[in-house]
Amino acid sequence: MTLKVDGTSWRRLRKAGGEALNKSVVHRYEDLQITESLILVAGMLNSSHTWSAQFRRAGASSTLTMVYGVPPTLQEDDPTVVAIGDSANIQTTAAIQGAHWVEYFPWMKYIPSRYCFITLNYTCSSHTKTQQLGSLEKIC
Repeated sequence: MTLKVDGTSWRRLRKAGGEALNKSVVHRYEDLQITESLILVAGMLNSSHTWSAQFRRAGASSTLTMVYGVPPTLQEDDPTVVAIGDSANIQTTAAIQGAHWVEYFPWMKYIPSRYCFITLNYTCSSHTKTQQLGSLEKIC
C-alpha cells in the first residue's frame, strides 16, 4: 500500500489509520511503547550483535500489538516478524529511484507482460512471498 494511487480502498485504510492513530488517542499506546522499549533494551543487552534484528522485532511487534492486539513478540526470528521485515525490505527496495528499468526506458511499459521474463519471475517470487505472509492473514 506504500505506493498505491488514491482510490476508495486507500481512502478507507487512511481514514481507519487516522482514527486509530490521531493525537487524541495516541496516549493509549504509552504503556505499549514502554513495554516494547524495555524488551528492546533487554534484547540489546543480551545480544548486542543482533541490534538490527532487535529493532525490526520491536517495530513489527509494536505494530501488531497496536493494530491487532496480539501480545508483544519476544523473539527476533519469529516468522511473523521476519515476514513483516521482508515485506518492508521489498517495498523499500522498490521505492528507490532508479530501481526499475522502465524509469530509464519509458517505452518498456508498453511491452506485454507475457514477453517480460523478468516480470514473470518477479510475479512468481512475489507469489511465494505472499504465501509466506500467511501467518499475518491468520492474525487479521
